[in-house]
Amino acid sequence: MNGNEKTFSVLLKQYSKLPHLELAEEVATMVGMHKMDVTIRLRWQQGIVWSGLVIDNADKLAKLLIGKGFECGIVPDSDLWQGGKPFGCRNADVLQEGFEMEDAYGKKKLIPAEKIAFAQAGWVEEKIRKGRYRGLNEFGMVFTGGFGTYQPPVNFHKKREPDKRAIGWVLHLFLKGIPGKSYRIIGREFNYDYQGFMGEYWEKRFAILLSDLAVILADDCLDDSLIRIMGKDHPDREGVTYDRLKFMMERARWELTMRQLAV
Repeated sequence: MNGNEKTFSVLLKQYSKLPHLELAEEVATMVGMHKMDVTIRLRWQQGIVWSGLVIDNADKLAKLLIGKGFECGIVPDSDLWQGGKPFGCRNADVLQEGFEMEDAYGKKKLIPAEKIAFAQAGWVEEKIRKGRYRGLNEFGMVFTGGFGTYQPPVNFHKKREPDKRAIGWVLHLFLKGIPGKSYRIIGREFNYDYQGFMGEYWEKRFAILLSDLAVILADDCLDDSLIRIMGKDHPDREGVTYDRLKFMMERARWELTMRQLAV
């Protein structure tokens, strides 16, 4: 493919899982990749089914999906939402004039509500080491923090794998602009005394944060996932769970692209 040739992406009009095993062989021939690699990629797609295709292959893939009952469309890769790694936030407050973020160094930044394009929330199953905080950069954010570390006792007689737990609830805020900025809050590490709810209420504390955020944002800025979680004592994870943090970001990228194209 000529380096100057325009490339395209195939996007689902409504997010849905695809029959990756059924589609893999035909798509592998189309894109010139190994069937196993294509299977994995189709399995984990989050609405942006494939990118970097010449127009003929994009058209073939779109027709294949439509033939299987999946509505989709073709857009230039340049029309996909562009954004860098999210900025990490340790604490936040919802104010009348906007959302006040605080980073690992205690520096605060007010984000006016009208600057927020999209708010997304979800549960992430990806495991991290339990009881040791290596800085928010562990989650793919743009700075490292100095929260201190805890190293479990060493057992010299038996090698021991560190205990791990799911990342859990995550909030993403995406700002208007091209390319857009984004911010991330990890629920377990967020403001332990928010609204008077201490450590053992972290899920409810996170859900209250979402409810407060929804008050200052326009309805069309709220992802369905956020609406389902906010305000609940024990938020339901069904339908808002992602295996990995990058999949949650990719779903947001699809959603933001669809919103851009609708304008």
